[in-house]
Amino acid sequence: MACLSYRYVEMPLRRGKAELSQAWGQVRRICLQPGLALFSAAVLVVWAQGFPGRLSMEGQRMATALASTPDRWRGDCHGGHRQAPGMSLDCQLGSAEAEPSILLIGDSHANHFAGFLQPLLEQAGKAAVDSTMDRCLPLLGAEHLGNPDWPAPCRERNQQALRWLQQQPITEVVLAGRWPLAEELSPQGQAQLQEAVERTLFTLRGMGLRVTLLAGVPALQHNRPDCPLKSARFGHPRQCRTSFPKADAVRPVLMRLAQKDQELRWLEPARAQCDAQCRMQIEGFPLYRDAAHLNLLGSEALGRAYAEQVGNPFVHSADARWISAWAEPGRTGESGAR
Repeated sequence: MACLSYRYVEMPLRRGKAELSQAWGQVRRICLQPGLALFSAAVLVVWAQGFPGRLSMEGQRMATALASTPDRWRGDCHGGHRQAPGMSLDCQLGSAEAEPSILLIGDSHANHFAGFLQPLLEQAGKAAVDSTMDRCLPLLGAEHLGNPDWPAPCRERNQQALRWLQQQPITEVVLAGRWPLAEELSPQGQAQLQEAVERTLFTLRGMGLRVTLLAGVPALQHNRPDCPLKSARFGHPRQCRTSFPKADAVRPVLMRLAQKDQELRWLEPARAQCDAQCRMQIEGFPLYRDAAHLNLLGSEALGRAYAEQVGNPFVHSADARWISAWAEPGRTGESGAR
């Protein structure tokens, strides 16, 4: 900018009006006219809503899914990592006619499972309330594992949820989160996590509540969330797949406790996503919005696929087959029957 003003303003002023006029002409040609053209093109693109006709109907469907975000859908029912959301019966999922009897609580991964639960609850004729908060694990005493820099708001959210549960006709709690991986924790961290899981489950079961934990979905390794869209648009034989979820440190604790308590359940949404590998789209919807989170329409599609392929856990009674014995290649030591 300094060079331009020196070349086209200061120097011409020294040389006279004729040169100044010539300089301003150059400025218009070099800066103003291209800038105006770019601005006009941007306005046209916004007015035409991105020219959706450039994509096929399938492509538009995929693009809509990629842009759908669970946190915007849930509004005030989801909070940032420094501000806990309120607990309210207005945050209702599932059947609009049913009274809420289930609480979904956890971090941003619990938020992306709101879409997964929606078709399951609707099919079961049940309703849930959700309260999710970024980087806030729903484990008493392990709040620092999700947000080591700012654990206090998460701790308050979890305590607030306990107080709220004592006053509401809730019969089941669904816990979901980005569960720590076994490989990420030191022996001391694993011991702290085990204690937090046991404390949380014993507290909730002591209140007479059934408890369901949702396992995570596999994270993307090499592909981007829009891989299915690019594959469909350009006709490339892309391998839009990802690897199986890594072993987390929560599952073994729950499996051990669930052997003695049939009101504890561990559900694997990835059972409807993975066979030899894990798909990145279902029903024509891309599943992901980033490397670790589902988009809203993809999450709903995963819920419908789960109900069809595995069954609806909110319709059937809690028995051993809902305490997942799913054993994909590379996993061993799971108990129960599929």
